Amino acid sequence: MINPLVSLFPSFRRNYYVAKLALIGSEVSEAIEELRHGHAVDETYYPSAPCIDGQGTVVNAFPDEAFKPEGVPSELADVVIRAFDFADEAGIDLASIISEKLTFNATRGQRHGGKEF
Repeated sequence: MINPLVSLFPSFRRNYYVAKLALIGSEVSEAIEELRHGHAVDETYYPSAPCIDGQGTVVNAFPDEAFKPEGVPSELADVVIRAFDFADEAGIDLASIISEKLTFNATRGQRHGGKEF
């Protein structure tokens, strides 16, 4: 929910949304970093997974990050979660625009605009 003070000033609202979109971009950057660190594109791993102590008891070495999933799939999930949160907060009917974009994109050729990637 947007702070009521932010809603009073158009420039504050714009900057608020810019910051929210930047968070989506940061999740994409984190996914890229996973690949740069050598993780497979479909790999999910748990750096804070439980370990076994000296008595054979399962313990979590990092209880604040209990079993936190990491990897490209996890970061993509964060992208989608943040995008849906953003759309909901901004009053965007994301389902409708996704449908519209899929229909439009089906009319475009592969590599439209000459882009290699």
